Amino acid sequence: MKIVVAAEPIENGAGLANFLLDSVSLFSQAMPEWQFTIMAMSYFSDAADLERYPNVKVVFCDRLGWRGALLRLLPVFRGRDRLFNLLAEISPASFLKKQFGNLEETWKSLGPYDAVWVPHFAISQNRWPALYKPGTIKAPALLTIHDLHPAVFPDEWKPYPKMIDNFWNRFKPFAGKVQAVVAHSQFQKDAIVKHFGIAPEKIKVIYMPLPKSNNLKQLYDKQEVGAIQKQLGVREPFVFSPMSQGTSHKNHLRLIRAWALVRQQMGNKCPQLVFTSWGSEDHHRKFKQVIQSLDLGNKVVFTGLVNRQHMEMLYQRCVSVVSPTLYESSCGLPILEALSIGKQVAGSDIPPVREQMEHFKIAINYFDPLNEQNMAKVIVGMLQREQRENPNICRGNHQIKRDGRKEFVEGYIEQFHCLKCLSGGKTTCNSRQMQV
Repeated sequence: MKIVVAAEPIENGAGLANFLLDSVSLFSQAMPEWQFTIMAMSYFSDAADLERYPNVKVVFCDRLGWRGALLRLLPVFRGRDRLFNLLAEISPASFLKKQFGNLEETWKSLGPYDAVWVPHFAISQNRWPALYKPGTIKAPALLTIHDLHPAVFPDEWKPYPKMIDNFWNRFKPFAGKVQAVVAHSQFQKDAIVKHFGIAPEKIKVIYMPLPKSNNLKQLYDKQEVGAIQKQLGVREPFVFSPMSQGTSHKNHLRLIRAWALVRQQMGNKCPQLVFTSWGSEDHHRKFKQVIQSLDLGNKVVFTGLVNRQHMEMLYQRCVSVVSPTLYESSCGLPILEALSIGKQVAGSDIPPVREQMEHFKIAINYFDPLNEQNMAKVIVGMLQREQRENPNICRGNHQIKRDGRKEFVEGYIEQFHCLKCLSGGKTTCNSRQMQV
């Protein structure tokens, strides 16, 4: 069976990148006789690591043909990718379109395949002309829907009419036309039914697993780690809050204000708070203003997006992880990655996080993400005491009796099997058990 993964909008450093890397790694090992082709762009260079599996091939669409050759010769300049995308669209002949990286023409050249997995449908940039055009995909498709942010927080998207248009007039119809949809919680499934009107029986709930922690547990040279931390402005001890967006539902501002209360209560023992992405320049400006107004310049730092290796170093060296999110489709990758390597976690008491933790039969240090005083109280308590009060509070995967990987892989493989049955004209199919 040949699966094509439409990963063109995914980029290094984002949570979606780690999700895809871990997922394909699990799938390829569970089904070694299957072939997986990853359609990616050069801003997702980490995808090349997947080719260590003999049944995985990565195609970097913007490195093919003339486009790839010219990109290697030309210096980086503003609008370079936009220029090539324009040439790929307006070129008069199919040959020329493909040479300049037209995704539609690239997909046509793939040959036969049995199913397509769309792990993320991007609305922020027009990176997917192939999927926007009906008839490009020549096999049944499975779509994973991670969030419905524009439907849940519509006011935040008013300044971005093009993205709203993509969400409602491209993403929603695409979700309605694909043969199957995956949600990572019942909470998310209910939201998809409500906002997109998709039939419940078309949506499969597959809970997220703990990430494979081999990379997160890799030993790094202390001097190398120290140099990276210095470069990023990170000082130990620190609490890590890795987020790949700066949008309001990630709740940076409340956590920053709560950190002023943490410092007030802990004094000189207050650790540094380390964020990753600051999002847009407007978000970054607001964060800096609040940090300066609270005199937290030496206690709160943004590293910007970091590569996977540097992310692993920060996870290893932090004292704990905090996730203040207001909205997730599951619980968010930072919580899962922290638990997989035994870090203490403080996180939002919201339905999808509770649902995922109940799936693992554990608890974390929950706080009210709308109450800065409660956030500070829980975080200070986590930092100051050993967790004697609740034996179910998890401090690592040694307390998690199920990592969820087997169920996760079997759930997705079952969906792929059913897609192949559909492509063959069958109405029923039998799934097989995998060794995970």
